[in-house]
Amino acid sequence: MLSNFLYGQETNDIILEVENTTNPTIMTFEINDQESKKEICPSDKCTIEYTSEGSFSVPNPETDDYLVSFIIDFDLHDNITNANLTPIQKSFAERYQLHAFCWVDDITDIIEKKGSLIYNCGDEIKIDRIHDSHQWVYKSKGIYDTKTENFKMIGNFSESRDFK
Repeated sequence: MLSNFLYGQETNDIILEVENTTNPTIMTFEINDQESKKEICPSDKCTIEYTSEGSFSVPNPETDDYLVSFIIDFDLHDNITNANLTPIQKSFAERYQLHAFCWVDDITDIIEKKGSLIYNCGDEIKIDRIHDSHQWVYKSKGIYDTKTENFKMIGNFSESRDFK
């Protein structure tokens, strides 16, 4: 998990850690901001079911692409808040997508260390609720290690908006 000290923040509203760019595995996905957490999971008793393998993109210096990104679809099951919905309605209401975009902005953000390239980056993590096109945005910073294929992002809540 990312150290809070690394970015000088006392708290992080969102934490995302993904390993293995070929077959991505989410190691940590936490929402700690109480306001957006209550909007995303009103009952505070939700469970996540990842419904896709996820899509991972890493920097490619040969093509001048310095973006680390991760996108995955998931269902956020809330059997308390959505108890009165039919199974079809519940399935539709619980669909979400996570987007993590992390741009490497400067040559000083690329560090060679012990046979690995470390990319420091920043941008946003977005959580989209599909049925009503609502989105939560977190300004974020991250690290991608080419040797361990580990991608970590932390961020703070920025805004809640419709994305249509």
